[in-house]
Amino acid sequence: MHTQILITDIKDEDFFLLDLYRPASEFRYGGFSLRERLTILVGKENIYYFLRDDDKARTIGERYGIPSNEIPSNNFIAISTRVLGSLDEINSLIKFLDKLEINQVLVTDNGGFIGGKFDAEHFPPNNKSKKYMHKTLSRLYMEKPWDFIERQPDIIRDDALNKQLKKEFSVLKPNRGNWPILAHKDGVYIERYTYTDTRHGPIIISSNVEIQSFTRISGPSVIRENTILLSSLIRENTAIGPVCKIGGEVADSLVDGYSNQTHKSYIGHSYVGQWVNIGAFTVTSDLKNTYGEIKFDLLGEKINTNQIKLGAFICDYAKTSISTSIMGGKIIGHFSHVIGPVYKSIPPFTIWNGYTNSLYNLYLDSAIKTQERMYARRKVKQLAIERKLIEKLYRDTEKLREGKVNDRFTW
Repeated sequence: MHTQILITDIKDEDFFLLDLYRPASEFRYGGFSLRERLTILVGKENIYYFLRDDDKARTIGERYGIPSNEIPSNNFIAISTRVLGSLDEINSLIKFLDKLEINQVLVTDNGGFIGGKFDAEHFPPNNKSKKYMHKTLSRLYMEKPWDFIERQPDIIRDDALNKQLKKEFSVLKPNRGNWPILAHKDGVYIERYTYTDTRHGPIIISSNVEIQSFTRISGPSVIRENTILLSSLIRENTAIGPVCKIGGEVADSLVDGYSNQTHKSYIGHSYVGQWVNIGAFTVTSDLKNTYGEIKFDLLGEKINTNQIKLGAFICDYAKTSISTSIMGGKIIGHFSHVIGPVYKSIPPFTIWNGYTNSLYNLYLDSAIKTQERMYARRKVKQLAIERKLIEKLYRDTEKLREGKVNDRFTW
């Protein structure tokens, strides 16, 4: 039997307001989430979730059929929700953690919790836990949300060489370049006049993907299952899907599941969460006119990223209207809607009108109803626990909106 693995945020700090609805382990950096990678490596029956927020844990547990906020009865490995790595890297991490003694933990040089080995008596880790540092494995811990832009190309290249993943794919020849195209054996439909370039890395295309004519895809990139590319321009270092419709241009970005950009728009050096709709001619700026380093705007707190190129972080269930322009390093909070120029980060559950410099409350009932309508369009059932989670998030984020919003927005 495989080692049982507990994905946990018990020692993590909040992830820059991006993980309010889902932990970072559910973000599909490099095309696959940590949970999905662990499923490939050890099987779903050996995966557990243990999160500080019980409603968040139960939502994931019910959605994916995984025990949530339960501790395995036998000895187990705990892995941080902030772990970011390829299949081979995570497999090496599992093997290292499995050799530890009970209540021994692996940490970064900054003290960040990467993982450890435990039993029910010794979890969660405490001051008595013996700490180890491992220089190679420490790089798997994601300190900042823009780390994935730097790491994603190597992750995709590494995954393309993984034997366990490759056995489900056929190898196609690209138009240009020496890296392969891995197309899922269950079926990929590629129309004529599609151009593929793998000079810098592979292209991985999952099942039931439709690529329409006049699309150009550069590797390294991943297109997950049930996604449609609408004559789009997919630059290198991009992961999309599953279940997305993408037109326009995407570069150096993650567009997570069930999100749409069906018209001409540009997403660059950005993170787009799940169930996001990008309106026509939406643009994310990812470079200053001065070529200076971009500061990350954590709702007023400015953090130097040391990055010359960095776009936007658009959280789950957010919406952009037509001709929205988002400055670099900005957050669009969960369930929020934005219109016009966005030159500051937007709190969750709000509506931003950049033309009038006005911020409005998005009412709770609107957020819940919109989620239900979106789910229905994809034949996904809204869970009762999800409605409870939205209500809790709305209450928990009231201080982020306090003193910043006007009356209710009316169309």
